[in-house]
Amino acid sequence: MFERGAFGERRVVQVPGLADELLDELRPYLLDDGIDLRTTSFDDLEALNAALGRALERRNADLFVPSAAQRSYALTVFRLVTEALHDKQRELAQAIVWGVPPETKDAEVATVAHVIGVGLELIDAWVADETTRDRVFALRLAPWNRTAHAATNGILEVADSPHGAKAQVGALIAEHGGLAVLEGVAIAVSGVIHADARFRKRSIATSLAALLPGEN
Repeated sequence: MFERGAFGERRVVQVPGLADELLDELRPYLLDDGIDLRTTSFDDLEALNAALGRALERRNADLFVPSAAQRSYALTVFRLVTEALHDKQRELAQAIVWGVPPETKDAEVATVAHVIGVGLELIDAWVADETTRDRVFALRLAPWNRTAHAATNGILEVADSPHGAKAQVGALIAEHGGLAVLEGVAIAVSGVIHADARFRKRSIATSLAALLPGEN
């Protein structure tokens, strides 16, 4: 059976050989569904796979929900990328993005999933707000690579759909890959801030303070 991984990729899940570590992560979600693998016997493998699929979806969704400290960290990433691109330091901007860890045990450090989640929330909010919507679709793609640019365009397309980009993060990552979506989010967020500064004829610092108000 195919399920989606932490970043939306498709992979095979074989219940008898499912890693103990992953099972430990899924156990609370299964218990919420009334299933305890330690005490329940399953004769219907299809039903078990369906239950595991639901647990995986919920666990993967939670990966994109940051703590307050992790949200602040993600906003700092976007600020630093925006400032680097404003100073025409593309390699520095890329290094900042690539330096986001895929996983961490530090509750104050944002992961790739957290940064993607915060960025997509920002974009969705800007699209929904008439005062910023035009800036989203007036952004200029920063110099990067074609894969990242394709992800940026994909993000903007789904952000303008009824469900928004955050709700479709799994599909975005399945189509473009986790790194490209991370880069695409950074390009989109910094692009909106640059577009806002151009439109309002104000400094990047002022637009950063206005559009990333939650950063500490």
